[in-house]
Amino acid sequence: MDVAGGSVDGETGIGRLLRGLRARRGYLGAKADWNAEYADGKWQFLHNTDQAGHYELIALYRSRLKPGGSVLDVGCGEGILHDTIGLAQGLRYVGIDPSELAIEIAETTATGNATFRVATAENFQTWEKFDIIVFNEVLYYCADPAAMISKYAGFLKPDGIFIVSMALCGVRDGLTKLEVWREIERHARVTTEVSLVGPAAGWIIKVMAPIVPPASVVNLSERRKVAVLA
Repeated sequence: MDVAGGSVDGETGIGRLLRGLRARRGYLGAKADWNAEYADGKWQFLHNTDQAGHYELIALYRSRLKPGGSVLDVGCGEGILHDTIGLAQGLRYVGIDPSELAIEIAETTATGNATFRVATAENFQTWEKFDIIVFNEVLYYCADPAAMISKYAGFLKPDGIFIVSMALCGVRDGLTKLEVWREIERHARVTTEVSLVGPAAGWIIKVMAPIVPPASVVNLSERRKVAVLA
């Protein structure tokens, strides 16, 4: 029984409420919905100057913490982070997004060893291991953000890191994001964090390392690989 938002089995009442809201809103969603939103220009504002700060900071973390490191950008949209990083020849970058239209736009500026794929965060699988996995304004669309962190830990190299960014726009939005942070911090520890404040929104950006080392995580792809080798 939950009393005034108390905890049951480690989850608060508001946590269960917000989880339900996210499940209905989920990132998995219908691809047609995401395509329609990109076609209607709903996400064009992400190219505006007032949005540049959190992209620049993610790019800075990448260059300082993992110079030359490979990047998996989950929910890459039209490839803004790819363009912000300014990939050197040979640097490995993979961007995934459920919108075919967004991926088509991203591919027009692909450079070096960059690849864009149509995939949801939930369904994506790969044999590849990355130095950095970026969740830039993505996890709060997922029905189970903690499960995403656990899954993607299996795609990190042994010393790999997550870079997670979440915007804050108002009290209700802030409560939703706070609960997401609480969920994922059970599975990854924060090594660095910073807050940015803009005219219309703020951002919290954290560098995180899996609590369970990536080398000990066996994801679905690895299980299949073991089965084939056996």
